[in-house]
Amino acid sequence: MKRMIMIAVLCTICFSVTSCSGNNSSSNDSTDNPTTQSATSASTEKVTEKSTEIVTEKTTEALTENQTEIETEPEMLDYTAVELAGKSLNEIIDIMGGNYEANHLQLSNAFSSDGCPYIYNENKLPGFAFVAQEGDSNYSGISVMNGAKLNENISSDMTYSQIADIVGDMDGFLAGQEGNIMCRNTVDEYNVTFCFIENSYIRENSDGAQLSGDLLRAGNPELQSIGLRMN
Repeated sequence: MKRMIMIAVLCTICFSVTSCSGNNSSSNDSTDNPTTQSATSASTEKVTEKSTEIVTEKTTEALTENQTEIETEPEMLDYTAVELAGKSLNEIIDIMGGNYEANHLQLSNAFSSDGCPYIYNENKLPGFAFVAQEGDSNYSGISVMNGAKLNENISSDMTYSQIADIVGDMDGFLAGQEGNIMCRNTVDEYNVTFCFIENSYIRENSDGAQLSGDLLRAGNPELQSIGLRMN
């Protein structure tokens, strides 16, 4: 009887050992399986390559777009009206690259409140327009507008007080279109007309068409344009 019991116990132990050994072998086979590792590595490489391709494509597209924007951006030239006034019409057309528009426009009140013939190129010389009669080979004046400069110290976006601090106080007068104030002076040996826009202070305190420098300084109107006349 005892022998029978001992044999049964030994059989049970052997079966347990065999089962554990089988499980470990199965686990090791799964871990060390070269086919599984190879498939995982190949999948990782494909994802990495795809990500690299996408990043490269996006970067290339962005660089191409930026280069196109830089290449197509118009080249604006930095001149003052006084510098341009020393050049002939043909020289100015050359500065414009031979491209310009010619139209009858109302720009600076210094030349006309009804308009006159101008040539201009806003891409090359923004804020400048040149008064030229049809058939003429030269021009008689320059309209200076929209922040363009008369000289290195005076620009067309200044107020009366800012300009008077440079050239001195000027008397003015109402002329042309309603609310248009003109002040004349000599700047860099050119005859210059500063065209201001009447504001409520000047309107309420003026007495007639003549406006004193004191009134203009107190009212401090803004510029509409500057007109430089060729001497």
